[in-house]
Amino acid sequence: MAKIITDDVMLRQYIPNVFATVDDEISLYDKLSPFLDVAESWLEQNITSPTVLDKIAVGNRDSLFANVAMFVVSHAFAAAIPSLDLVLTPNGFGIVSNNNVVPASKERVERLINSLYTVKYQCLTILLRMLRAEVEWHESEQCKWLAESIIQDLDLVVKCKDSAVSEADRWLSFISLRQKAYSIEQEIANGWISPQLMARLRIAEATATCSNEIYPLISLVKGVVCATLRTGRLNHKLLDDAVAYIRSYPKLFPEWHNSKTAKLFSPPIFENEKKSGGYFF
Repeated sequence: MAKIITDDVMLRQYIPNVFATVDDEISLYDKLSPFLDVAESWLEQNITSPTVLDKIAVGNRDSLFANVAMFVVSHAFAAAIPSLDLVLTPNGFGIVSNNNVVPASKERVERLINSLYTVKYQCLTILLRMLRAEVEWHESEQCKWLAESIIQDLDLVVKCKDSAVSEADRWLSFISLRQKAYSIEQEIANGWISPQLMARLRIAEATATCSNEIYPLISLVKGVVCATLRTGRLNHKLLDDAVAYIRSYPKLFPEWHNSKTAKLFSPPIFENEKKSGGYFF
């Protein structure tokens, strides 16, 4: 049962230029209902969690609800469009038409679907940012999944890739980008930032709990990861700058100063003793 879009009146607020249905016709809401359910289910499983979506549904007049509603309708409508003007007869499929309305061209329908995908991912990008302010969401599996990488914003798909990204495939591209970034993030963690501090930066980014002193470090690491995804080259100079920044704040970054990675930048001092293998007079 739908939680966000619950009736035909609410649905029509988010879809312009829809003809009214007469008494003997199936309402647009009934036609889209299965697609609306799928859209909400996708959102629960991948982004919000069922508990948080329930909470959003209660606050049905705030900006968070409006953003989620627009996402759900765009997702459902884009998926439903190919079947809305087709009917199944005993002799096969037919096109719904009448003497007053001319069927839209294939190009116009494709533009509509692409525009719905664009709106869908604009809403999703905003939603991921808005959820960071929801303390209840911080404990969800969806938030923990997001915090597994420093790549957490959908718009990074465009910034981190040289080739064009299809709006229909934006989410899959986002998943793929995070998978590719993982090995880069691990190299940065082991060689410069430390795994412990990298984990803290990811969580701080996902939950919007980073201080003014930590945010520049998150931006630097994220920038290096994105640049490496584009060029295939790790910027050692910027990472050395990151280490210098970390070392200047020992109380702010205790994870790094207590890590094995920190020892790479503070090698033991050689003492000239007779028992040393390199002893000299």
